[in-house]
Amino acid sequence: MKRVSGGLIRFVMYGIVFYLALGIIPAILISIMFFGGLLNWIVMRANNGQMPVLVKLEWVGSVQVNDAEHCLLTPESRLPFLADRFRFTKRGGVYSVGDIILRIASELLTICLALFIALWCLDAWL
Repeated sequence: MKRVSGGLIRFVMYGIVFYLALGIIPAILISIMFFGGLLNWIVMRANNGQMPVLVKLEWVGSVQVNDAEHCLLTPESRLPFLADRFRFTKRGGVYSVGDIILRIASELLTICLALFIALWCLDAWL
């Protein structure tokens, strides 16, 4: 029985890793990032080019809404469920559903590409 060479195993391994790391998974993650940006664009388009921001009473000192891209979330704001309304830390900003989707997808894409580079470097080192 003939043994399979290490070169063939590496070739197959790289093919699978390359396909997953630079093929279908990044394509899906980039599509998800596009969807998050699209959600932000839709809410801004519906509110005359400004992103409504929910400011609670305890946030008044740390959340600023005084630029051309943001406005206060009021009862007249359209699509309030897509507005900046989530805050995760006391000093952090306020995030929308689109921002959260963008952030998660971009972090997963970074991890995916870092794993590919780590495997490539590890194989070159060995």
